[in-house]
Parts: sequence; structure tokens; C-alpha cells
Amino acid sequence: MLQMIGAPPAVQAWLCEQQVTEGSIPPTRGASAHAMLAGEEPAEPPKRSLLHQWHLAPTLDKVSLIGAVELMEPAAKRPASPRAADPLVVPSRFRLCPARADSRLLLLLGDAANAAAASATEGFPIEVNGTILNVKVHHIVCIADGRHLKLVRETAGRNPAICFEEHHMQDRLAPEDIVPISRLEKVFSSIDAGMLAAASPPPAVGQVASPSFASAVIVHCNKGHNRSPAAVLGWAVRCGMSLREAYRLVLSARPTVDPLENYRSLLLRYELDVHGKASMSAKEPFAMHLTELLELCDAQNNGSEPGNKTSGKEGGDLVALAEAMRLREASIRTLLDLK
Repeated sequence: MLQMIGAPPAVQAWLCEQQVTEGSIPPTRGASAHAMLAGEEPAEPPKRSLLHQWHLAPTLDKVSLIGAVELMEPAAKRPASPRAADPLVVPSRFRLCPARADSRLLLLLGDAANAAAASATEGFPIEVNGTILNVKVHHIVCIADGRHLKLVRETAGRNPAICFEEHHMQDRLAPEDIVPISRLEKVFSSIDAGMLAAASPPPAVGQVASPSFASAVIVHCNKGHNRSPAAVLGWAVRCGMSLREAYRLVLSARPTVDPLENYRSLLLRYELDVHGKASMSAKEPFAMHLTELLELCDAQNNGSEPGNKTSGKEGGDLVALAEAMRLREASIRTLLDLK
């Protein structure tokens, strides 16, 4: 368990959730934060320990209900996007909205353990506005890298009754790395296909389709903090939301998501491609990766430019982290219109 002496409870809880692994603070950046959080020099985590936990203990804890999905008329009958001539910008057939107790098609966001558990169960309950909704996953969209994909496939992809599609996206990127929009478009196509299939799933052999279950597509990566939230945010934009609205929907369901700045920049570019205008700034704290906020707070504390690390002391790092978390939390609360 990470110890954060003097840090607010909210910081403690958030860091316990992140556990300084898989996409929370990449070792290519924020090395001082890694050292401060772990109490030692940055080091690669064990390659298999976390995977073994997923394999041995699949769980549906902390799976997030992003929203309900509604199937619309064919895209050709609706207004085209500002760049409809671009083959990568195709109007979506779906509308994403907050879930209701009578919703029958859902989008879920989770981690590898959630996907493994979903593939091993006939259904599970989710609370929606005080009502328990029985959910059955029909499609799993997996986002992983070479280190983890094989074991994730063996756990989450073992149920032949559930369609399992996999996509390769890096969990750790250098600041100068640029992610092409086509990388996310491939994931969007899988989500689209899953939604179309889940909208009217055929009953299993010897069974009758039950209207008491809502159908769902789950999008997941290793921890559900970085790559899969980026994909869900982009898909929400493709479904007609502004990026600000997409952040509001996703953060209300899963406040700990923290895509890398490379993926956040990609989402800003994608919103311009789809809608022709930006709904938000990259410098709003809720839209900044934790390492960016740490650099900003450290620079403010030391009178230097962001990116020029100066403190190098554990106490200063703790202060910067606490300030970064307060800044992030305040920005999210403002976005969600919470008092």
C-alpha cells in the first residue's frame, strides 16, 4: 500500500486506485513522481504479477457504466460531419446518452479483470438511478499491447458465446510520439459492430431471448485508466458529443481515468475533424495528464517554467502532487457542475 504522509484523503484514495502501474504515470515521464510514490528509484514493475492477479481473480468490481446507446437511422439520411469527405470521419449510427432504468443497450468501461469476469458469467447486476439492471455482455473490445495481449486473450476471450476483438495500442509513449487517428478508428469500428450485434442478439441454443437483460459492449485495457477511456471518449465524439460533453460523461462514471497526453492531443484533433470546432482547451486541468499537472504545480512552487523540474525533494514532490490532485478534482467538479 502506498503511504502518502500529509496528503489529503482524496489523494490517498486516488493513488491507491492507480497503484503507479499500467498507464498511471509512465516511466518515460514523471520519473520523480514514480520515485516519490514508490519511495524508491523508478523501476519496471514485475511483468507477470499483475497479469496473474487478473487470471486468478477476475472481478466485476469497479466496472463503469458509461451510458446507454441508441441506434439511429442510417448515417446517409443524417447531416454529414464537417469533413464527411474524409474516409476516417464517418457519421455514427449511434447516440450515446446517460443510462436509464429501461435502457437496453449499454456501453461499459473497465479493466482486464472486468472483461475476464464478464466472459465467465451469464449476467450481472448494475445499479442505474436506484434500479438494479441485469446486464449481459455480448461483445468485448480489448485494447492491449504485446506484453499483455496473450494472457488477456486467454482469460477475457475464452467464451465462444461472446465476441472478442483485440486492438494494439501502446500504454507508454514518449512525449514526442504522435498517435494517428486511424488507430482509434479501428477501435470505433469494433464498438460499432458490437453495438449492432448486441442490439438484437440471437438467443443461445435451447434458450429464448430474455427482455429482462440489457445487452452491453465492454471496452477495456489493462487497468481502464488510459487507453480504453481514450477510445470511449473518441467514440462519444463520433456519436455526436462534443469532447467536453464526452469528458463529462466518462468522468462522472469513472473519475480516475487519466489518458496520456498523446491520446488527449489525438482527441482534440479528432473533435476538430468531426465537428469542425473545439469545445475545450488542452490546458483545462481535467483534460491534462497527472504528469502535466505535477510539472505545472512544481513550476508554480519554484518560479520556473513547466517542464523544468527544480525541487527534487520528497517534501516538494508531495506538495506538488497534493496541489495537482486538488487542481484536478476542482476542475472535474466544475465540469460536472458539482458543489
